[in-house]
Amino acid sequence: MNSPLVVEQAKKLVTLTEFNSCQDDEERIQFLYERIYQRPPRPEETQLGLEFIAQSPQPEKVASADAAVQQVSNDSDERKKFRAQQAAKQQYRKGGRGANFQKRPPLKAWEEYTHALLQANEASFVN
Repeated sequence: MNSPLVVEQAKKLVTLTEFNSCQDDEERIQFLYERIYQRPPRPEETQLGLEFIAQSPQPEKVASADAAVQQVSNDSDERKKFRAQQAAKQQYRKGGRGANFQKRPPLKAWEEYTHALLQANEASFVN
């Protein structure tokens, strides 16, 4: 479900020039439906998409919150590296990927919406 392949495809779709040249959110939703499902969205699908995008946090707000957290932190770089190494060792002992594990940044609103469309059952069938 959270396959790196599907996540990367969602990210690529929202970076296309055609997607970014859309005039408004409705047009972006229509573009995604036509690209993924080869059909226009039904009115209720468009409404659900608009509601989803409206409820998603704005990236500027998230970035400013991250900056505030970094300013409050008193940990030195050495301490952070040590903690990361310890966490990687614990993950390795538990049978995880160990030091090779890289945390993926959260998806932006349009990437997340596109990811959801790609994961829907309708996208798994080809006519």
